[in-house]
Amino acid sequence: MRIGLPPGQTLADRLAPLYPGTPSTQGGDSPPSRAPVMALFDIPLDEDMTEEQARKVITEFNDKHSDNLELGLDLNNQETQKLLSALNKTGQRLRLRAADYSRIHANSPELIYGRFVIHDRNVINNIYSATPPVIFTEDGSHPDAIMASLLELLTCPDGIAQLCLKERQIQHEFLVLTDILTAYSCNPEPVSGGRTTSAQKQERLKTTVEDKIHSVNRKKHSQYSNDPFRNSDIAASMIDEYRKLAIAVAPELSQRCMEISRYLHEPMDYVPQLAKLGEKIIDIFQKQATGAGEADTSFPHHDFHEELEYKLVRDRAVEDVSSSKQDQVASKVFSEAQGIAHQERLKGSYYPCPRVKHDDATGTKMDDWIKSHKLYQSLALAAGKNGRVSPLFLGFVDHLEADIIAAEHGSFRDHALSCAIFHTKNVHDLQMAILRDKGLMNDRLLPQILSPYHGGFDENLWPNLFDLACLSPYSNSHLGDQAILRPCLTLNAPNTTFGLLSSQSLSRSIALCADKAQPDTLGKLFHRLFYPGELTNTTEEEMRKVLRTVSRQINALEVSIISSNYKDLIKIGTHAAPLFTKRFAEEKRPYQHAHPALRAIEMYEKATSLESCGFVKDIYIHGLGREVYMPQVLENEDGTLLESADGTCFQLPGGHLINEDFTVLYKNHALKDASLC
Repeated sequence: MRIGLPPGQTLADRLAPLYPGTPSTQGGDSPPSRAPVMALFDIPLDEDMTEEQARKVITEFNDKHSDNLELGLDLNNQETQKLLSALNKTGQRLRLRAADYSRIHANSPELIYGRFVIHDRNVINNIYSATPPVIFTEDGSHPDAIMASLLELLTCPDGIAQLCLKERQIQHEFLVLTDILTAYSCNPEPVSGGRTTSAQKQERLKTTVEDKIHSVNRKKHSQYSNDPFRNSDIAASMIDEYRKLAIAVAPELSQRCMEISRYLHEPMDYVPQLAKLGEKIIDIFQKQATGAGEADTSFPHHDFHEELEYKLVRDRAVEDVSSSKQDQVASKVFSEAQGIAHQERLKGSYYPCPRVKHDDATGTKMDDWIKSHKLYQSLALAAGKNGRVSPLFLGFVDHLEADIIAAEHGSFRDHALSCAIFHTKNVHDLQMAILRDKGLMNDRLLPQILSPYHGGFDENLWPNLFDLACLSPYSNSHLGDQAILRPCLTLNAPNTTFGLLSSQSLSRSIALCADKAQPDTLGKLFHRLFYPGELTNTTEEEMRKVLRTVSRQINALEVSIISSNYKDLIKIGTHAAPLFTKRFAEEKRPYQHAHPALRAIEMYEKATSLESCGFVKDIYIHGLGREVYMPQVLENEDGTLLESADGTCFQLPGGHLINEDFTVLYKNHALKDASLC
């Protein structure tokens, strides 16, 4: 493979640090080894190479090719492997121009997964600074970046991906602890499980909490050097104090919320529960397919690389913020790295867009797959509490009513007609299902999270604990001079959860480890996932078999999420997109696509007046649930709408119910086999 060098440049000119400014590359520490990842692709690296030897190899390679405008890279060639070993030791990577990066992506993605190359566009400067620093960015929502991070996590417990997760987890935990203390400051009474204290101690505690909340709120949106909500280092320095204080006012609730935050940020912890959920999906599908008389009852495992392509889609309503951003950076509201990276972040996130069939511009390859594969509500039945499908929110639901519904049913689903396409319908069901399976969620804890002091929405812990939009610049991970834009490795936010699962990188990375991991790496991974802190006598063959099974189980979950989301895109394009046709035409931004799913994505990008990415916030969408479902309501003989027995809902065909303002749909689907609950 030939890699071009711009005229007048050498190999040395194209080298960039792996993760500049991070703890792993400062103070003489060696950078994390990329050898375990490359070993998965049968590319051996010499980890015994010294720093001096590595510098010599790079110099010799540079001298050999100094007269060439192209570098020859052959991953099966010893010279190339020697160069990669040297770069692994020095902690460097090769900057590539667009054409070369595309060539690498098509022919040698191993170099991307091992982080040996970086796209030139991901090296950016601050246009507002006279002496701009160089910032190295990574699109954390792109499947390649997700794959690279997962492979590192699976083969190396102390790599850069783990630093990123730790930074995000501390920031997330700090937000939730602040919510708990804020709720207490408004209602200084012990929550369930709180300690009984004297009136004097209670008053002192109340004063301390109020002072802390007042102090932290003053720091919010202040200078970056003081703001724990933007500066992860400040949050980390304050976290221990906030943990102690939160445990003092609400010990059980605080402890459990901290455990939930850590769990949702640790793939080695949540992978087993995702696999169990996938196993349940497979079992339910097989029983449903058998009951339907299907000849083939095996679950339709699939890799959607031919049906979907990942494109940048703007994931928020964005105005031109360049001038205001310049002022904010100048006033130090953001760090300079955040200000630089935020301009890239505003371009959007990667989204799985359906590929149009070449012979039919009105059809997609996903259409063909969906028509050929019925999944029988397997995901909704597997994730719902006690084998029942969770209620579906079709639009804005009053927060107190939503809390009651969620507490009663153990979860809820957001409909595509009422939230962002990056949010998706099944995320909260998935979160609650794996937390229940892990023993971190129950019927007593959920109401406390929804309303710690039985108050209003301002006291609700749900938004920051499970529903973060992750759209702000401080949702990026800033590791030294490296900015990972919206890293999709966690399950605490809908859009990162969907990004992770829709990429299918999780099942692919585990399958790759099952097939290719060296015995030592394989054993460590197997025990980290299933027997942390223990050693077993499991054979290599058994470990590989277990990991292959886990990969297929997680693939069943990924397939179900992708299929369900695509069907929702069709609904958006069919029911919602027409409402915007006239408006976009008047704004001289007419639709370009005829296919409903593509129109849905296009509508979402064009509708700049959306607030917080919620379709329901737009006046064009309000009441759409009524428009869609009113014609389906059954009628009495006198023509009046048929109500449920308790008079709170209207009846739909199939025994389904919808509430009287058409914002909550209660599907009648439930498992008949209690063993699957």
